[in-house]
Amino acid sequence: MDGGVYDNQGVHKLTEEHSEYNCSIVCVSDAGNKLPFARLYNNTFTLLLRTVDVFMARIKNFQMVQNVYHNQQGKQIAYLSLGWDLDKCVSGFFNNLKSGTISAQLAAAQGLLPEWVANPDTYKRQIIALLEKNCNYQAIAARNLDAGRLEAIRSIGTNLKCLKRSLIDDMITHSANLTEIQLRLYCPALFGIS
Repeated sequence: MDGGVYDNQGVHKLTEEHSEYNCSIVCVSDAGNKLPFARLYNNTFTLLLRTVDVFMARIKNFQMVQNVYHNQQGKQIAYLSLGWDLDKCVSGFFNNLKSGTISAQLAAAQGLLPEWVANPDTYKRQIIALLEKNCNYQAIAARNLDAGRLEAIRSIGTNLKCLKRSLIDDMITHSANLTEIQLRLYCPALFGIS
Protein backbone atom coordinates (compact mmCIF):
# COMPACT_ATOMS: atom_id res chain seq x y z
CA MET A 1 0.00 0.00 0.00
CA ASP A 2 1.07 3.57 -0.40
CA GLY A 3 1.41 6.05 2.40
CA GLY A 4 0.75 9.74 2.62
CA VAL A 5 1.64 12.73 4.75
CA TYR A 6 0.27 11.17 7.94
CA ASP A 7 1.78 7.71 7.40
CA ASN A 8 4.46 8.01 4.74
CA GLN A 9 5.28 4.30 4.47
CA GLY A 10 1.68 3.16 4.97
CA VAL A 11 2.64 0.78 7.80
CA HIS A 12 1.11 2.37 10.90
CA LYS A 13 -2.04 0.22 10.83
CA LEU A 14 -0.02 -2.89 9.95
CA THR A 15 2.21 -2.55 13.01
CA GLU A 16 -0.18 -0.99 15.54
CA GLU A 17 -0.90 -3.53 18.30
CA HIS A 18 -4.72 -3.37 18.38
CA SER A 19 -5.31 -2.61 14.70
CA GLU A 20 -7.59 -4.94 12.74
CA TYR A 21 -4.87 -4.87 10.03
CA ASN A 22 -2.05 -5.87 12.41
CA CYS A 23 0.41 -8.25 10.71
CA SER A 24 3.09 -10.48 12.20
CA ILE A 25 5.36 -10.16 9.13
CA VAL A 26 5.71 -6.84 7.30
CA CYS A 27 7.93 -5.83 4.39
CA VAL A 28 8.21 -2.08 3.84
CA SER A 29 9.65 -0.91 0.54
CA ASP A 30 10.41 2.78 0.32
CA ALA A 31 10.77 3.85 -3.29
CA GLY A 32 12.04 7.22 -2.12
CA ASN A 33 15.52 8.28 -2.93
CA LYS A 34 18.33 10.14 -1.28
CA LEU A 35 17.71 13.85 -1.01
CA PRO A 36 19.68 15.88 -3.57
CA PHE A 37 21.78 17.86 -1.09
CA ALA A 38 24.14 19.08 -3.80
CA ARG A 39 21.48 21.05 -5.68
CA LEU A 40 21.34 24.82 -5.34
CA TYR A 41 18.12 26.54 -4.37
CA ASN A 42 18.42 30.06 -5.71
CA ASN A 43 14.80 31.21 -5.58
CA THR A 44 11.95 31.10 -3.09
CA PHE A 45 9.93 28.45 -4.91
CA THR A 46 12.76 25.90 -5.14
CA LEU A 47 13.74 26.64 -1.55
CA LEU A 48 10.16 25.89 -0.45
CA LEU A 49 10.20 22.63 -2.40
CA ARG A 50 13.46 21.70 -0.71
CA THR A 51 11.97 22.57 2.69
CA VAL A 52 9.02 20.27 2.01
CA ASP A 53 11.44 17.49 0.92
CA VAL A 54 13.44 17.81 4.14
CA PHE A 55 10.28 17.99 6.23
CA MET A 56 8.88 14.82 4.61
CA ALA A 57 12.20 13.01 5.05
CA ARG A 58 12.16 13.86 8.76
CA ILE A 59 8.57 12.64 9.11
CA LYS A 60 9.42 9.45 7.23
CA ASN A 61 12.44 8.74 9.43
CA PHE A 62 10.49 9.43 12.62
CA GLN A 63 7.63 7.19 11.47
CA MET A 64 10.06 4.45 10.48
CA VAL A 65 11.55 4.44 13.97
CA GLN A 66 8.12 4.51 15.63
CA ASN A 67 6.31 2.06 13.35
CA VAL A 68 9.12 -0.29 12.40
CA TYR A 69 11.79 -0.37 15.09
CA HIS A 70 9.87 0.50 18.26
CA ASN A 71 6.63 -1.30 17.45
CA GLN A 72 7.88 -4.83 16.86
CA GLN A 73 6.11 -6.76 19.65
CA GLY A 74 7.19 -10.11 18.25
CA LYS A 75 6.75 -9.04 14.63
CA GLN A 76 9.28 -9.59 11.88
CA ILE A 77 9.54 -6.32 9.95
CA ALA A 78 11.87 -5.80 6.99
CA TYR A 79 12.43 -2.25 5.77
CA LEU A 80 14.29 -1.30 2.62
CA SER A 81 14.80 1.81 0.56
CA LEU A 82 15.81 1.86 -3.08
CA GLY A 83 18.34 4.55 -2.14
CA TRP A 84 20.30 2.03 -0.05
CA ASP A 85 23.45 0.17 -1.07
CA LEU A 86 23.56 -3.62 -0.67
CA ASP A 87 26.79 -3.50 1.28
CA LYS A 88 25.09 -1.49 4.07
CA CYS A 89 22.33 -4.04 4.81
CA VAL A 90 24.28 -6.49 6.97
CA SER A 91 26.14 -3.72 8.77
CA GLY A 92 22.76 -2.01 9.28
CA PHE A 93 21.46 -5.16 11.01
CA PHE A 94 24.59 -5.20 13.17
CA ASN A 95 24.08 -1.54 14.10
CA ASN A 96 20.45 -2.26 14.97
CA LEU A 97 21.62 -5.15 17.13
CA LYS A 98 24.04 -2.83 18.93
CA SER A 99 21.33 -0.22 19.50
CA GLY A 100 18.93 -2.81 20.92
CA THR A 101 16.30 -2.69 18.17
CA ILE A 102 16.73 -6.36 17.20
CA SER A 103 14.43 -8.57 19.26
CA ALA A 104 15.79 -11.54 21.17
CA GLN A 105 13.60 -13.81 19.01
CA LEU A 106 15.07 -12.41 15.79
CA ALA A 107 18.63 -12.65 17.11
CA ALA A 108 17.99 -16.28 18.07
CA ALA A 109 16.41 -17.03 14.68
CA GLN A 110 19.58 -15.71 13.03
CA GLY A 111 21.62 -18.07 15.21
CA LEU A 112 23.35 -15.30 17.15
CA LEU A 113 24.73 -16.64 20.41
CA PRO A 114 23.61 -14.87 23.61
CA GLU A 115 27.17 -13.76 24.38
CA TRP A 116 27.42 -12.24 20.88
CA VAL A 117 24.19 -10.30 21.42
CA ALA A 118 25.38 -9.12 24.84
CA ASN A 119 28.78 -7.97 23.46
CA PRO A 120 28.32 -7.28 19.74
CA ASP A 121 31.50 -5.23 19.32
CA THR A 122 33.59 -8.10 20.69
CA TYR A 123 32.02 -10.56 18.26
CA LYS A 124 31.47 -8.24 15.29
CA ARG A 125 33.47 -10.35 12.84
CA GLN A 126 31.58 -13.54 13.76
CA ILE A 127 28.20 -11.79 13.70
CA ILE A 128 28.82 -10.22 10.29
CA ALA A 129 30.07 -13.53 8.84
CA LEU A 130 27.02 -15.42 10.12
CA LEU A 131 24.57 -12.79 8.89
CA GLU A 132 26.20 -12.72 5.44
CA LYS A 133 25.90 -16.51 5.27
CA ASN A 134 22.28 -16.46 6.48
CA CYS A 135 21.19 -13.89 3.91
CA ASN A 136 23.16 -15.40 1.02
CA TYR A 137 25.01 -12.09 0.73
CA GLN A 138 27.84 -13.16 -1.59
CA ALA A 139 25.48 -14.56 -4.25
CA ILE A 140 23.24 -11.49 -4.07
CA ALA A 141 26.20 -9.08 -4.14
CA ALA A 142 27.40 -10.79 -7.33
CA ARG A 143 24.20 -9.53 -8.99
CA ASN A 144 24.68 -5.98 -7.69
CA LEU A 145 24.57 -3.09 -10.15
CA ASP A 146 27.69 -1.03 -10.75
CA ALA A 147 27.86 2.54 -9.41
CA GLY A 148 26.87 4.15 -12.72
CA ARG A 149 23.74 2.05 -13.10
CA LEU A 150 22.78 2.69 -9.47
CA GLU A 151 23.20 6.42 -9.99
CA ALA A 152 21.01 6.25 -13.11
CA ILE A 153 18.09 4.65 -11.29
CA ARG A 154 18.52 6.95 -8.29
CA SER A 155 18.20 10.00 -10.50
CA ILE A 156 14.81 8.98 -11.90
CA GLY A 157 12.19 11.58 -11.08
CA THR A 158 8.50 11.10 -10.41
CA ASN A 159 7.35 13.03 -13.46
CA LEU A 160 5.45 10.07 -15.01
CA LYS A 161 7.59 10.00 -18.16
CA CYS A 162 8.26 6.71 -19.91
CA LEU A 163 11.39 4.95 -18.75
CA LYS A 164 13.91 3.03 -20.82
CA ARG A 165 13.61 -0.73 -20.48
CA SER A 166 17.21 -0.90 -19.16
CA LEU A 167 16.31 1.46 -16.28
CA ILE A 168 13.24 -0.59 -15.43
CA ASP A 169 15.30 -3.79 -15.43
CA ASP A 170 17.93 -2.17 -13.20
CA MET A 171 15.27 -0.96 -10.74
CA ILE A 172 13.84 -4.48 -10.61
CA THR A 173 17.28 -6.01 -10.05
CA HIS A 174 18.23 -3.56 -7.30
CA SER A 175 14.90 -3.85 -5.50
CA ALA A 176 14.95 -7.66 -5.75
CA ASN A 177 18.49 -7.77 -4.30
CA LEU A 178 17.62 -5.45 -1.42
CA THR A 179 14.36 -7.25 -0.72
CA GLU A 180 15.98 -10.67 -0.58
CA ILE A 181 18.70 -9.52 1.81
CA GLN A 182 16.36 -7.61 4.10
CA LEU A 183 13.75 -10.39 4.20
CA ARG A 184 16.42 -12.99 4.98
CA LEU A 185 17.78 -10.74 7.74
CA TYR A 186 14.59 -9.44 9.32
CA CYS A 187 11.88 -11.97 8.34
CA PRO A 188 13.55 -15.38 8.60
CA ALA A 189 10.14 -17.00 9.28
CA LEU A 190 9.41 -16.59 5.56
CA PHE A 191 12.28 -18.98 4.91
CA GLY A 192 11.17 -21.53 7.51
CA ILE A 193 13.49 -20.18 10.20
CA SER A 194 11.97 -19.03 13.47
